[in-house]
This record gives sequence, C-alpha cells and structure tokens, in this order.
Amino acid sequence: MDTLPEYIKIGMFVRVAEWVGRVEDITIGQKHVMILVSSPKQVYRHSSPEWLEWHADAPELISPSSLAAWVDECSRYMTRTTQDYQKLFTMAEKPFEK
Repeated sequence: MDTLPEYIKIGMFVRVAEWVGRVEDITIGQKHVMILVSSPKQVYRHSSPEWLEWHADAPELISPSSLAAWVDECSRYMTRTTQDYQKLFTMAEKPFEK
C-alpha cells in the first residue's frame, strides 16, 4: 500500500471533483484506503459525509485545497440556499390561481 500524500490527514481541506471538503476520517485496509470527507454541499443537500476510495495511481481525484476555498464553497451554498428561500416565500405570497 502506497503512503498517503501529506495533504490527506484528518482536518485537512481537499478538493474532490467540483467541490471542497474536509477529511474527517481515514481507514486503511489491506486492499483499499477510504477517506471520509465532509463538505458544505452535504448540509445543502441534507446528506452525510462521503467515504471516498483513495487511488495512488489517480491522486488528482482528491487534491489539496485550502480554508479559503472552503469558505468560498460555504458562501456559494449559503447564497443558493438564500435564493431558494426567497423563491419559496415569493410563491407563498402569490394568490392561488384557479
């Protein structure tokens, strides 16, 4: 089993595909390395942290990130949530049409 890169440690920020997350747990088995990643999108989508498999031959799947990227991600989801609530309130204010 290859050693994990320095940026894959509990508490570190990582980029996974199009989103940013934080490493919550790491499990190393005989054949697989699994990384538990939490993210702002899980709050927005009401989902749980995701277990992702680490592949040493494809390190770009989970790459290093930063606190600034995490804050940007949180801001993006807060903006989206605010817009969703505004749509709901607008719908509630309109009279029902028959």
